Amino acid sequence: MSLQWYVAQTKPNSEYQAQRRLRRQGFITYLPLNTIRRAVRGRAVDRREPLFHGYLFVLMEIDDPEDEHWKSVNGTRAVMGLLPSSAAPQRIDRTEIEEMHYAEHEGYFRSGTVEPGDRLMVFKGHLVGQVLECISSGKDRVTALWDCISSRVVVDVPLLDVTVLR
Repeated sequence: MSLQWYVAQTKPNSEYQAQRRLRRQGFITYLPLNTIRRAVRGRAVDRREPLFHGYLFVLMEIDDPEDEHWKSVNGTRAVMGLLPSSAAPQRIDRTEIEEMHYAEHEGYFRSGTVEPGDRLMVFKGHLVGQVLECISSGKDRVTALWDCISSRVVVDVPLLDVTVLR
């Protein structure tokens, strides 16, 4: 008898609702999140979204398939069912979930981040509207090259004031 992780498929865009409803029933859940940087109304904004759209992980014990408690996951609103099938769900190795949780905590799940060589658009500050080329980026600042009057100038700008051009 031990707790194991299982994958629950949710209805489209219902990961948070499914998580909330499962937790109300006493289940422990894990919804890995990805930090995404987007431009919103002329400025860069970080948003957290599910890493796996349509899925979340549920920690529970299934020793007896006839036990009705785990089957309540399938009847939860916003949940489509356990995978690969609700009659015989497949457990996920605990180390895989632990590694995913560690990677999320360490900030590995990020998109829209700034890397050396990226072209950046400035949305705020004295260089608004300018395109820069990233040399390096830190936690909250970017060092970049700016083409200014036929010469390249090194500038330092806040990370939240730029977004990556794709």
